[in-house]
Amino acid sequence: MPPTAAEQLFRTACIFQAIAALPTFLWMGESTIEQLLWYSYWDSVYDFTKAFFTSIFAAGILCILSVQRWSSMSIKASFLFEIVKISLATALWLWLLLDSIFAPQRDYNRRPRYIGIAKSAISVLVIFILFLPTFVFTYLKTKTPRTERDQEEAAAENEPRETSPLLAS
Repeated sequence: MPPTAAEQLFRTACIFQAIAALPTFLWMGESTIEQLLWYSYWDSVYDFTKAFFTSIFAAGILCILSVQRWSSMSIKASFLFEIVKISLATALWLWLLLDSIFAPQRDYNRRPRYIGIAKSAISVLVIFILFLPTFVFTYLKTKTPRTERDQEEAAAENEPRETSPLLAS
């Protein structure tokens, strides 16, 4: 059966989540390697730690998105993946917000600290627009009882198919 409109919106939102997480992963992953290899150890411990954890959070989101996209899983498993994904997105946002508030003042462009705080506070909209709707969708899907359509699909799966042996019953 073709997917419903809500399932198509869920898949589209997951694509946009990947579009949001992939540049973060690539940029911070490159920054991690750069901090690890080309700078002196004592000058870049903080920068390395910041880039490393940011890239790990983004990689976790991308890994969950690929598992959700390329495997068929139960509704409960999908809900658990959504819990982990929204937790990673919130942890990433909180990490960057706390970094902009409490980080050492080493901005070479001499921008005031409140600009970074404002950018981090505005970025919470990404969580509300991209990550929260998919979480709510899977939550509501776990709470709704099985409909007649789901029961018909389950009954159709148990019927013998063309590829099953003729004498199997």
